[in-house]
Amino acid sequence: MANENVLQIQDWNGPVGERWAAEQEATDPLIRPFGEAAMAAACVKAGERVLDVGCGCGDTSLALAGAAGSTGSVLGLDVSAPMLAVARGRKSVVCGGRCFTGGAAGAVRPVLFAVRGDVLR
Repeated sequence: MANENVLQIQDWNGPVGERWAAEQEATDPLIRPFGEAAMAAACVKAGERVLDVGCGCGDTSLALAGAAGSTGSVLGLDVSAPMLAVARGRKSVVCGGRCFTGGAAGAVRPVLFAVRGDVLR
């Protein structure tokens, strides 16, 4: 299992992640209904803190930040550095670009980006 995880992380940080990042504008509308269904089920309210696991290029994280409002926050987590670079760029355009990186114990080092406040104002 651990080896499979390492291979997936290599793929998402190689050609697979690079392709998804390059095609973000075309891909987001295709997968957006899944994110919208998950967000409807989560029913995020103003002031809540949200962890978006597998945030990819940030589409859902940015939408969640709108729901969490200026008193809430969203932390996006993904293993794909190319996709997170797109997410950070989108966040910079929308809300000024304060980004964070982090890690976890073990060999797998996920990267984070954070969105605080109502980014859709």
